Amino acid sequence: MSMKTGYRVVVVAAMMLVLSVGSAKVASAAPHVMRDSHQLTAPGYEVRGAMEQISGPEEYGRAADTQFFDVKSDLDRMTEVGYFVIAAQPAVGSSGPHFQIVKPAGIGVIRTIEVAINPVTRTQLVAVGLATAEEPAQPPNGQTAQSPATQGAISAAGGQATASASGCWNGGYLKTYWYDPVGITVNYVKDIVNWCWNGTYVTSYSGSDSRYWLSDTGWYEVYGGLTKYFSGSFTWGEVYTNDRFVNPNFAHLCNETDTYYRPNGYIFYGDGTSTGDYNTWVTGSCYFMLHYAIDIL
Repeated sequence: MSMKTGYRVVVVAAMMLVLSVGSAKVASAAPHVMRDSHQLTAPGYEVRGAMEQISGPEEYGRAADTQFFDVKSDLDRMTEVGYFVIAAQPAVGSSGPHFQIVKPAGIGVIRTIEVAINPVTRTQLVAVGLATAEEPAQPPNGQTAQSPATQGAISAAGGQATASASGCWNGGYLKTYWYDPVGITVNYVKDIVNWCWNGTYVTSYSGSDSRYWLSDTGWYEVYGGLTKYFSGSFTWGEVYTNDRFVNPNFAHLCNETDTYYRPNGYIFYGDGTSTGDYNTWVTGSCYFMLHYAIDIL
């Protein structure tokens, strides 16, 4: 059995399970200004956006038409988990829920997992927590692309530093993955930033990105490129990528399926904190089969 044939058989079986649960996520626009903030006191990070914190999946699952993804193994590799319902916004074109994770300096990877969706209430349930395992390995049989570093390299030594003190961070990143029903990464975008700060101002930075798509099963990149912004106050900047991937015949059963990243952004500050800024969604006839995960370091 070839790799493509085997992939089709596994995905078809998973599709039948998904279809038996319910219909799928509805793309919806989201705010460009973060209107709410939830402080999770144990790890010390913040979740910002139009959302509501709830007790867990059981509470979210009480509503009819809720569809859960198979993410138990992902949740088992997270601690200090909080659950958030992301509310759909009035539609203004195609978009996805837009939210942010604010991470103090010195904290490890904060992971966000899409746990469930409800097309009737137009919401998603996401879990946010500290990752206890490394980022997933890149699957074989795919293609990669990258944008080179901008603004030059950082000259000072990297390493963890406390907020409100001078320091540097080498290799901070925001990485967003889209998974198929059997847990294979079909594409991802990773924005990488090195920067130094003095407690108030960003003193230097460089940024790059890395992008992947599972070309062996039909995915290809439509566009992708790095953009940088540095504030006139010298207190913060952002490196982000806008991207789109397409599979014209996903699993040999569906018509065109698209994933969007607008933006996949890493915001960095003069006090050593950073923010993952992301807006990602999926469209097409197989939109209900894919779910996402996001890491920020």
